[in-house]
Amino acid sequence: MTEFSWLVLLGGLTFFFFGLTYARRGLQSLAGDRMRLAIAHLTGNRFAALGTGALITVVLQSSTATILMLMSLASTGLLSLTQAFGVILGADIGTTLVVILISIKKISDYALLLVILGFFLEWVFKNSKGIYYTGRVLFGFGLIFYGMKLMTATAAPLAGDPNYQILFGVFE
Repeated sequence: MTEFSWLVLLGGLTFFFFGLTYARRGLQSLAGDRMRLAIAHLTGNRFAALGTGALITVVLQSSTATILMLMSLASTGLLSLTQAFGVILGADIGTTLVVILISIKKISDYALLLVILGFFLEWVFKNSKGIYYTGRVLFGFGLIFYGMKLMTATAAPLAGDPNYQILFGVFE
């Protein structure tokens, strides 16, 4: 069981990083100047950035997912570091609000639905750039959430494994 758990953990990590890359490339292609202007408008001042971060985190039910999206946007140059700070603080507030909404299913429960929807949009709408790249983004985010779900599910069984304790003891 332990070997299989390690395999699932590594598979989840692979889905996670591939999803990050896939979503980043989709955002780069989809975004352009219109999205840059929208993000600049939504994060133009500290309070707007704070509210944007809180809202995104509540909708996604994950500050990690919000920060991953920020990483994608910042790596494509769509978001400056100054703008990202306000959104990150808002994500922290949103995390607190998510506790209130904890009874609602987590977005990771819909990860495969995002993957399927993203694949469908890419496959069917190859000639429509906007829909095609939206499919790429959804597919990438679905893989990110699915990878997170796999890693979370395998963390509990591995907690008793001495190799796991040694590995993560190094990072503390």
